[in-house]
Amino acid sequence: MRRLSLKQKTGLVLFGIFLCFLLLEAGLRIAGFLILSIQEHRNKKALSRNGEYLIMCIGESTTARGGEDSYPRQLEEILNGKSTGTGFRVINKGIEGVESGTIVSRLEKNLDKYMPNMLMAMMGVNDSPGTTLYEETLKARSELFLKDLRIHKLIRSIRSNLANKIIEIKDEYLINDMISLNEVYFKYKSQGRFEKIEKMLKKRMEKNPDNAEIFFMLGNCYREQARHKEAREILKKAVALDPEYATAYLELGLSYANRGEIRKAEKMFKKAIKSNGLDYGAYVELGILYIDQKRYKEAEKILSKAVKIDPKYEPTYTMLGVCYRQQGRSDKIQELSEMIIKEDIKNDRLYGFVATHYKEQGEFEEADKYYEKANKFREEYYDRATRHNYKKLNDITEQRGVKLVCVQYPVRNVKPLKKLFDSTEGIIFVGNEKIFKEALEKASYDEYFTDNFGGEFGHCTRKGNRLLAENIADTISREHFQLTAF
Repeated sequence: MRRLSLKQKTGLVLFGIFLCFLLLEAGLRIAGFLILSIQEHRNKKALSRNGEYLIMCIGESTTARGGEDSYPRQLEEILNGKSTGTGFRVINKGIEGVESGTIVSRLEKNLDKYMPNMLMAMMGVNDSPGTTLYEETLKARSELFLKDLRIHKLIRSIRSNLANKIIEIKDEYLINDMISLNEVYFKYKSQGRFEKIEKMLKKRMEKNPDNAEIFFMLGNCYREQARHKEAREILKKAVALDPEYATAYLELGLSYANRGEIRKAEKMFKKAIKSNGLDYGAYVELGILYIDQKRYKEAEKILSKAVKIDPKYEPTYTMLGVCYRQQGRSDKIQELSEMIIKEDIKNDRLYGFVATHYKEQGEFEEADKYYEKANKFREEYYDRATRHNYKKLNDITEQRGVKLVCVQYPVRNVKPLKKLFDSTEGIIFVGNEKIFKEALEKASYDEYFTDNFGGEFGHCTRKGNRLLAENIADTISREHFQLTAF
């Protein structure tokens, strides 16, 4: 028998390894296909049982608010008012005042409960500003190809679990002062690992029972989980340990505000300001509290102080804009717009606010200039968390066999939303820039929006939600059901 050379043996070994990887990849893909097929069968079974096509809408207050006037409710009415041969049911799972991470964290539970055929998402407006820029390069495409391999995902999952365990052990040993404790605390918080935070802080509390900062962090952890009663008890201990702890008073005020205990919240915000007169965050939260109670004069006074302390703090301008619009103070809106331009605050929402003001004044060229600035900034610097959470949303819906529809906010350009994804294949996008701009040229802003919290848009009136729902209905009927636009 002819003996094989070293080169031939090496080739056979490499071929064997490649074949094993190929077979494993094929097996994982078949398993994934079977899971998707089972999910699709469940969806079809639910449809045939109820005789309805089920759509679930997720988002923040722009989705949640309105009751019968909300866009999901009107969407159901529009879809069922057409002779398509299919009955539609639209579920509104919007949550007021939350970030996209909270929305996505509740998604799988809602999918299990309702088993929708289609998921409609309009989210991200409450996310904090970031600097993430998506770049499509050859290197990125190569990495995406490798990452799409099932075997790569399996290895990555195993490696990730092992790495997390090692990091947790390492974190415990590295915590030897408040700086390192804070670093670990914020890292776990960004990962949503609240149980780990609670365990870690309670352990530290036993060793340092007089440390107000540890009590503050635990109180913040509880408030983030909406455990408001526990949060208040812990935060009270923090301020008892340190009566000048301004940030703890602020956190305590937020806890009271979340529970609707306005007087107590106001008292805590004022204590925060008294303890630290330069804490512009406390001024803004007190201003928001006043706006919610329609105490606009008081809100204007307190927010004006905040903008003097820090003229670069973006939320102050947003809330002052809301305050002035609710009072019909176009002169003040003009002053605020000029201040935003002067300070060169690179924020898409504030550029949108300025654009809306110029549009209302009939200065269309100036309006278009700032609409363009808002869209460009948003396209280049969409928040990292927003990008991550939309991708997670896409991963979950793909695994479940649920059709994903991403809706852009009114007046905003849809292009930045599309750039959040590495691939837009299979996703339906609904753009609402053109129809709302055209509508605002023929009617007043107040006919379509009740405020301007989003800059160039706000919470919709019934008429605004109607326009939004009609455009969504037209888009999904054309792109998903292959029907003539409604």
